[in-house]
Amino acid sequence: MPLHDEDYRDLLQSMRQAIRTAGLGSLDERILSEVRNTEGPFYDLTLYLKLLIAEMSLGSDVQLQAVLRRTREFAMTESGHPIDGFRVQLSPEESRMYNTDSFDLAPPPGIQEIVVEFHSVLEELSKDRKNDTNGNR
Repeated sequence: MPLHDEDYRDLLQSMRQAIRTAGLGSLDERILSEVRNTEGPFYDLTLYLKLLIAEMSLGSDVQLQAVLRRTREFAMTESGHPIDGFRVQLSPEESRMYNTDSFDLAPPPGIQEIVVEFHSVLEELSKDRKNDTNGNR
């Protein structure tokens, strides 16, 4: 069953509500400010998902997001995968003070699974839209 404009609007509203309910209202507003003036409900939904994926893959701390975004733009890993985060190595004196040798600055571990799921949703929406516009239904 193909999705229609009203379905895309409903999906976007449901997704926005879930994001706000999860305590990420500021993220929702930031993304929504970039979704205005597009080509219709399908594009609003897919753009929202793309921006949500990009933001969530960076984590929730604003400063960490900015540093991670810039680092991903200009630095490559040997594996070719984007940089996941940073490990801060403490001096011996700081290690004794904080009772640890290092700490990691990275998005929460569960975020990556959510990002993968959003990618899947985006792919399915695009396939559905392509099939619908090609008359394969």
